[in-house]
Amino acid sequence: MMGASGTPRCLPTFAGTEHASDAAVQLVCLPHAGGSAAAFRRWLDGLPSWLAGIPVEYPGRGTRAIEPNAVELHGIVEEVTAATETLVDRPLALFGHSMGALVAFEVAHRLRGRAGTGPVHVFVSGCRAPHLSSAMPAVDDVRRLGGIPQPVLDEPELLAYVLGAISADLAMCRAYTHRPAAPLTCPITAFGGYGDPLVATDQLSAWSGHTAASFDLHMLPGMHFFVFDHAASVQQVIAERLTRWRTA
Repeated sequence: MMGASGTPRCLPTFAGTEHASDAAVQLVCLPHAGGSAAAFRRWLDGLPSWLAGIPVEYPGRGTRAIEPNAVELHGIVEEVTAATETLVDRPLALFGHSMGALVAFEVAHRLRGRAGTGPVHVFVSGCRAPHLSSAMPAVDDVRRLGGIPQPVLDEPELLAYVLGAISADLAMCRAYTHRPAAPLTCPITAFGGYGDPLVATDQLSAWSGHTAASFDLHMLPGMHFFVFDHAASVQQVIAERLTRWRTA
């Protein structure tokens, strides 16, 4: 979905239906802790034309930089849920990396409860299953694992701003409490990095208990931010899974 400036429009600041009119499926993309919609700017370019990528902008960053950072994860979930409920013209899938995976999972449950039908597929990346204890990194770990781009590291004022957003998001994740509920009825696909020190393979496999439909796991080279280093591989799997749903 592109705005007048040529940059992707974002949820929940999404204000209309100008996203790719020929797209058959909408993919809402939820960033990691400290991340903004800009994290998906180039990432979305690799999606097929029939799949409209819609990045979420959290409060306190990017186009919403003047707003305070959120202090409670379920607040973000409710806001994103309300925004996605406006995207009723075409089927919806959710993709979230790290903290974004928790948001995607919670949004999927709320969409099912409010709209009667949930997303057609939930894609989670670099995140333990929600019922497992959290292992959020320290802010310095995010830097060490490649979660802060070099241009940001080179600008002290910008770095301070980004570190503040990361700290706020990590605090929300540590305070997150999973609320048991019936499994989702749509498939879940999980992605993980072989070198990720934060999330083990069995912790990704545990997502299988949160769907009554199919589950599959894809491991890729890289550490916690493998999803950007191996974007094409992740996009290929997403496209294949949604193509399978479209042709079923």
